[in-house]
Amino acid sequence: MQPTFMQDDKIEWDRSEYDICIVEIVKQGHTSYKIKGVDKNGELDICRRYKEFYALRNIMRKRWVGFYIPGIPPKKPIGNKEDIVVKERWYLLNRFLQEVSKIPHLWESEEMGIFLRPKMDVEKNLNLLGKMTSEQILERISTYCGVDYLAATSTQNKYKDVLRDFVGSSKDLFKFLNNFKEYAKKLEQIRKLKLLADAKLGGFLAKYEESTVALYGISDFTNNRVVSNTDNDAVRSTLDGVPKTVDNPYSVFKHWVKEEIIDFHALVEAISQKNLLEGMKNKAESKKRSSQSELDKLNAGKKTFKSFFKSASQKATQITTLTQTIAQCDVDIENLEKAIVHVEMYLGDTALPVFKKKKVSAYYSTLKDLAGKEQTNCQNLLESWKVVYNAFSEKLQ
Repeated sequence: MQPTFMQDDKIEWDRSEYDICIVEIVKQGHTSYKIKGVDKNGELDICRRYKEFYALRNIMRKRWVGFYIPGIPPKKPIGNKEDIVVKERWYLLNRFLQEVSKIPHLWESEEMGIFLRPKMDVEKNLNLLGKMTSEQILERISTYCGVDYLAATSTQNKYKDVLRDFVGSSKDLFKFLNNFKEYAKKLEQIRKLKLLADAKLGGFLAKYEESTVALYGISDFTNNRVVSNTDNDAVRSTLDGVPKTVDNPYSVFKHWVKEEIIDFHALVEAISQKNLLEGMKNKAESKKRSSQSELDKLNAGKKTFKSFFKSASQKATQITTLTQTIAQCDVDIENLEKAIVHVEMYLGDTALPVFKKKKVSAYYSTLKDLAGKEQTNCQNLLESWKVVYNAFSEKLQ
């Protein structure tokens, strides 16, 4: 269950829909978010700050290389305590937690466990997690990507092209989405200003009748008032009630666009992690070449800068160390090559199609809701203005 942005101060956790929910904003010197939920260890009732959410996602991104990690709102160094920012973070961080709860390998991960049930400071605990070895990276990827490695190797170039084309088009899309976000923000602001203005219309018309129309010499004006009629305030109450009958669906619409940007960035970030794996593989290959060159010189009896002052036993130790280094580099290179193949197929065959389908569905759903709310707004406005129209029509008869 998502909080209704800028309206709710507290929401109830719907256990039937999600395993976790941010139910409330807590301000005690700093802003934190009260989380209720349930995991494999039982009930949860905790508070977490934005920086702890940021630390969690950052460590997930590093340790779940190539996986899609749901996004969170970016850091905001200035104005991050403003009410509108705090509530917007509430909405988007709640969305992050609930999306993670639907991804088993993330929800049940060591990283998530530390975030939910730390033995000490959350950030410190997360930062204590060690760097992943190539064996650990491959194990995670091969276990949770759901990829047939043999099939992936035969179609690898296909997925390389798909991912390259998607990332290539992302720059223009990011630019468009940011412009779209500003446009959606203006729509929201315009509707807010319109509702504020509508709330004052009845007062202005009543004042007009009291102070101006009487000057025009209308006989028995007291009995002919419409908006300022104290004996029958139907028109005035209808006008005053107009803003209350009209929803502002552009707040949700604006957040849909923001979610698009956050999610799109998260996917492009996951794809870029493939480049990280390739960089790790290139580094291992470079290290192997350097170590092999040093080893070849030692085996040939040539003196090198590193071995010039070493004894025979020290040189023997160095040869053993270099041999082990080369062997580990071979293991790393093989593991990383396999990891890259797995990630390319996972991203191209699973993550990207699922993402596209989800985004199209979200677009249809958002516009359906927008149209539905605007239809209701129009119906409510029609009923309100009918009252006003009929009242003034009677005066013209």
